[in-house]
Amino acid sequence: MLRRRPRSRKTTNPSRLRARQGALLLVAALLLGPANGRADSITQPRRLEYRVAWNGIPAAGATVAVTPLDLSGHPGVEVEASARTNAVVGVFWSFRGTAKATFLSDGVAPLRFVYERTMAGTPYLTTVDFGRDDGRARSVYFKGHTHRELAPDEPGLLDPITAVFRAGLSGAKAGDRLRYEIFTGESRYRVQLTVAGPDTIEVPAGRFTALRVIPELWKVGRSAELDRRLQGATIWVADDPQHTLLRIRSEVFIGAVTLDLVKINA
Repeated sequence: MLRRRPRSRKTTNPSRLRARQGALLLVAALLLGPANGRADSITQPRRLEYRVAWNGIPAAGATVAVTPLDLSGHPGVEVEASARTNAVVGVFWSFRGTAKATFLSDGVAPLRFVYERTMAGTPYLTTVDFGRDDGRARSVYFKGHTHRELAPDEPGLLDPITAVFRAGLSGAKAGDRLRYEIFTGESRYRVQLTVAGPDTIEVPAGRFTALRVIPELWKVGRSAELDRRLQGATIWVADDPQHTLLRIRSEVFIGAVTLDLVKINA
C-alpha cells in the first residue's frame, strides 16, 4: 500500500492511450537485460535500436543503451531507454521520452530511476530514489506544474529497468513462469511472464530463434487487480544467453502495434 503525501493540486487520470503505452513499456523493460547472471559481467557499452509501426506504418523509433559505470569505487550500470514518435504521427499525437536507471552491480541494487517524457505537449517527470541502507523507494511525480510524492510501505521493490537484471538471474526458458514486484514511481505493479516457444522470427536485425512470452499485469493497491491493458500482447526475446528483446506485438482497436529490433551496436 502506498502512503500519499500532499499534492500541490489535484491531478487528472492518464488517458487510455498513455496507460496502455506505459504498461507495454513496463513489461518490455523486463526483457531487455542479459540472462547470463551477473550485472558486473557488463564491461562494454551496448546499444539497441528499435522501430515501432502501426499496421506496418512507421510510427516511432526507440533506443536502449547499457553502460558500465564506476560508482565511487563500486561497479554499477546505467541503462537509458529513449523513444519518440515520428513527424507524421506527431501531427496527431506526439510522444518523446527517456527512462534511465542506475544500480549497483553487487546484488543488482537499485539506486535511482528517472522517467522524463512529453506527451501531446504536456511534460511529465518521475524520479525514484532508493535508500542505500533500507532499499525503500521514494518518488516524486510531476505533471506540468502539479506534483505528488509516494513512499511504498514495503521494502525490496524494483524499478522496471533494474528488474531487467534481476530477471536475468533466472535464466528463463520455455515452460517457466516469472513474477516481479515493480514500483514505477507512480504505481505498484505485479508482472507475470509465461515463457513458451521456441519460435523462429525475422526482424530487420535478422532471423532469430526466439522465446515467446505472454505478459500479465496486476495493479497493486488495497488488493491486486488484473490489468487488462496487456490482453492481446505477445513478446519475443532471443533464445540465447543475452535474451535480447526482438519484437513486441500488441493488438489494438484497429490492427496491431509492433516494435521490432533494427540494429545491435556492441
